Amino acid sequence: MNQSQITQYFANNAAPNPVEMASIREEIEHRLKAIQEHQDAIQVLQSELQAFRAASSPMRRFPPEILGEIFEFSLSDLPKYELDRKLVEICSVCKPWRSAAFSTLHLWRSVAIDPWRPHTVRFDKVSTWLRRSGGLSKWLALSGPECDGGPCPMNDPSLATLLAEGPLLHHLTLLCPSICCFRNLIGLVEPLNPAGSRPWDSLQSLKLEIKEWAATDESLEKATLLTLPPVKNLSLYLPTAQALGDTAVMAGNIAYPEAPSFTSLTTLELICDWPVRWISQVLNSCINVETLTLDFALGTVLYDALTPTETPSLLPKVRVLRLRRLIAEFDDADILQDLITPVLEELDISFENEARDICPNTMDSMYEYPSMDILLEGIESFLRKSKCTDTFRRFRLHSLYISSDTLMYVLGTLPPLTHLTLDDVDFPSKMFKDLEDMIVDPACPQFLPHLEHFELLFLPSHFDFEKVYSYLIARHGAIGNKLKKFVMTTSLAEDPAVPRQTDKGCIALRERGLEVSVGVSKNGALTS
Repeated sequence: MNQSQITQYFANNAAPNPVEMASIREEIEHRLKAIQEHQDAIQVLQSELQAFRAASSPMRRFPPEILGEIFEFSLSDLPKYELDRKLVEICSVCKPWRSAAFSTLHLWRSVAIDPWRPHTVRFDKVSTWLRRSGGLSKWLALSGPECDGGPCPMNDPSLATLLAEGPLLHHLTLLCPSICCFRNLIGLVEPLNPAGSRPWDSLQSLKLEIKEWAATDESLEKATLLTLPPVKNLSLYLPTAQALGDTAVMAGNIAYPEAPSFTSLTTLELICDWPVRWISQVLNSCINVETLTLDFALGTVLYDALTPTETPSLLPKVRVLRLRRLIAEFDDADILQDLITPVLEELDISFENEARDICPNTMDSMYEYPSMDILLEGIESFLRKSKCTDTFRRFRLHSLYISSDTLMYVLGTLPPLTHLTLDDVDFPSKMFKDLEDMIVDPACPQFLPHLEHFELLFLPSHFDFEKVYSYLIARHGAIGNKLKKFVMTTSLAEDPAVPRQTDKGCIALRERGLEVSVGVSKNGALTS
């Protein structure tokens, strides 16, 4: 049947006869087959087009150095324990990527190992990994798993070999389930190589956390901390005194380890709630420490269990002193009475309110803020004994309920501050009205006359921000005002009273030349 006999049906609605219908079906099959062949050809062409485009991609022309920088940037925000796996994935993409990664030394300077089963980690490969970073400073983190009655994962000769014969390390993070695990590791490291030539001995920075303190050999237990390398930066996290035994603590007969000598340290973070006598013994050797952090881990500083030291610890080079996780109800800040810091520049005191979710109703007009007289006396006495008036310039107070009278007095008695931060400190906003009244009173000296940087962070939602603006505007007009920067935040974004960049007071301060940032603080970052 010729083509015209079939195409005549394209222009009308007549029905083809059976012979014509068979021919039409045959033509349909031909067309479908042709379409499929063309589609297959199109797919081939599209694949070839994609391949040609990939071959001509600018990425292929990137020098290895640029690729390495891209890799480094893309991995920079990852947690340490995920970075290693992602780097292996990058090296698996293609040979040029692998080569670019291998030539980027910064990518290989750190390794973090999660808790592992005994003898399942190839520490020789860890050594190879770190050596790829060349002469750059190297970082290693090991988080030991619980022993659970089985072989101790730290009792691994290959790990000891890494620390004794591997590449030189700048920083080591070591999380040990117990003192026994740490002793097992040290027992393997010490016989390898002469002391002083091992990576363990060349460490500049060490973070050591020991969760449990119980050993079968008391003499080894007492001498454990004496085996620490002579690092410059040390973070030491020890078990709580309660974990050592309540009865023994109160009786004062615990065999605490011998206090190590830390003459080489310039930075020390000590996280423990052990007796002040032991802490003082540690601090007495810290003659070169410049930054000191004492974190009491929500424990109670043990003054009652052991007699407090008669002679305060002299810290001749400490410029930054941070007290962390103090409990106001237990007067933990009394630790200041055992310290003398003649060149102190910055004091940072942070309390921990465990019942923060059950906070008092400070909006109640009948609520009386605590006076915190003991804190006041402690800070005043500490600064007086330290005689650091010529150097002390920065003060931060964190997480505290305090009356405005006490807060004004504390701040007013401080040496000439240039930086003040009140972070999550709940106090009556009327303090700023009182301060404004003092400005117009010629008999009152100017409050914090040298202040240049002022931060009010995580204020409660009911705080009267307008009183703050009004005081700062009045202060700006006073003779000798030096304030340059002001930051004010609250943590409740949904509250209509949240301070905003468009507040009249905020605009007025900017017009007067003050650098102002106000808004909501989320995870430490300011959002407008």
